[in-house]
Amino acid sequence: MNDIVARRNEPRRAALCIGVSRYSDARLSSLPAAGDSARAVGRAMENTLFGTSRVVVDPAGTFDLFDALQKAIHEARGGALFLYFAGFLLDRGGDPLLAVVSSDSARASDCVPWSDVLDLLQREKVARALVIFNVERTSAAPITKIAHPSLFVLTSARRHDPDMRDVPLRDYGTAVVAALKDTPTDVEAWLTEAMLDAEGLDRFLAEKAAKDAKHTRACGGASSAVVLRDLREALKKPEPPKPPPEPPKPEPKPEPEPPPVAEPPPAPEPEPVAEPEVEKAPPPVEEPVASPPLEEPAPEPAAIAEPEPKPELEAPKEEPAPLAAQAPAEPTPSRMPWILILLLGIALVLWWFLRRRGAP
Repeated sequence: MNDIVARRNEPRRAALCIGVSRYSDARLSSLPAAGDSARAVGRAMENTLFGTSRVVVDPAGTFDLFDALQKAIHEARGGALFLYFAGFLLDRGGDPLLAVVSSDSARASDCVPWSDVLDLLQREKVARALVIFNVERTSAAPITKIAHPSLFVLTSARRHDPDMRDVPLRDYGTAVVAALKDTPTDVEAWLTEAMLDAEGLDRFLAEKAAKDAKHTRACGGASSAVVLRDLREALKKPEPPKPPPEPPKPEPKPEPEPPPVAEPPPAPEPEPVAEPEVEKAPPPVEEPVASPPLEEPAPEPAAIAEPEPKPELEAPKEEPAPLAAQAPAEPTPSRMPWILILLLGIALVLWWFLRRRGAP
């Protein structure tokens, strides 16, 4: 089970379906279902990992059959082989014989010995092979000497009954086709990791094939179980459908903004009123104050000579600067009266001093 994926990935594969429905030997009854089942199984192989199958119906002689076997086994070199054989399987000394149209059942001649097939499988180093024998027998002896390490052999073998003719052969072939063609859900119960291999086919035929077919597994194990169908993708449970996405909600349209209120134009600034120019009155012209006339001193009488007293210290006389030395600039009107008063005072002081000095 663990290596089923490795067995599924065989590098090479080949399939061969053989059906022999008529014989030149009168002791061997015709088996029309043998050729029909070989064709049906060959078509069903299109649903498997093998894809196609070579179909050989009624090979005239041993060369025709052996050549077909040799080509198919060579094609499966190092890989996997599927072999389906429907017809008579004779026996010679315990060695199974594949009968062809020209086979002689009494002498067990003109047949392809199964031992030769085993030699081909060993020579081509076929990794694993699934062999299905859907055969009629001339005796009730069990089939022996068919085992091989690389083989997985399923058989539907019974002693030929002329009254039954090829009905069991037809029924078993139909069951094989069903396993290869049925829908994945119909064979799901016999799958291993969603793959149908030889072991799953064995379980399917044991349950579905008719009892008269006498299905058995002759040999084979898990290591030689050829993988026939890979149904992993077909059986993959679909994910639940996602709910449709919700339609996008329409975005609310923005309310139109009210038109801006026009601001009243600013009031024009009043033009400055020109102030009337006030004519400045000319500064008053101050008339010069006439100084009072100086009184001439009366003539002093002749003085009597007296001893001269010590001279008293006199205060230095401030002599006014000559008018010529002064700047011709006009005196400030506000200072002119004071200057005249000062000069008048100085004159009075001098008069008083001189008069006193002349007194006895």
